[in-house]
Amino acid sequence: NSANLFEIKNLELHTEDGSKLKTNGSLKIDPIDIKLKLNINNFDVLNIAKYWPRKYYSETRDWLLENVKSGIIEDGQGNFKINKYSFKKDGFLDPSSFEIILNVKDASVTYDKEFPAIHNIDASLKIRPDKILIESKKGQTLTTAIK
Repeated sequence: NSANLFEIKNLELHTEDGSKLKTNGSLKIDPIDIKLKLNINNFDVLNIAKYWPRKYYSETRDWLLENVKSGIIEDGQGNFKINKYSFKKDGFLDPSSFEIILNVKDASVTYDKEFPAIHNIDASLKIRPDKILIESKKGQTLTTAIK
């Protein structure tokens, strides 16, 4: 039924810090079927806390907020696919329902209290609700360059 389907084309959201979020996708109401593609540009990683709900996969969120100390998301893309099977018994989305890939520059990250922080990182971050994968392109720890 086309009355239940909404197409989203070139919706652009501007945040208070000057970042832009652009999205395209579709939203079907009954049965629920949401497909969104979100593009992110020039976004301060420290602002992630504003947009990631505190109780939603809090271990991953907390690790990110505690260990990524700075950086700018040059560009990134989020893919969201949500349907009636995406929700778990606890009401949260299944971790496979979305994935966000971010290209970050000039970041600082601490991995562990026993190791020195890594600075000036340019990296790609793949974020799912239950894990974060970081592929570093360059960085520096103490006086050693990392390539």
